Amino acid sequence: MHSICLTVWGDSMCDKLYNLKPGDLLACKSVRISDFNGKSLNVSDDQSQLYTNDEVDHDSAKRIQRWFAKQTNEARSQGVSIEQKLSEVEALTVRP
Repeated sequence: MHSICLTVWGDSMCDKLYNLKPGDLLACKSVRISDFNGKSLNVSDDQSQLYTNDEVDHDSAKRIQRWFAKQTNEARSQGVSIEQKLSEVEALTVRP
């Protein structure tokens, strides 16, 4: 499984993330990609946009949510954590 760090700058951006929980959707627009210590994403009040859950109305986003829900249900039925389950599956590739 691969991961990427998201650094959030600014009060309004941080406020959007406050109530997120595992399985929620977060879409970022106009992020800066950094090579510091591996790849990371940077979002800030003055140049980026964050969208959460119902704010995202895109077929690819809905596919990701369905995929995550399926993995979560399979993990529960297998008696393993979602983190363990996700480490065992192929990543979902989404093209714009």
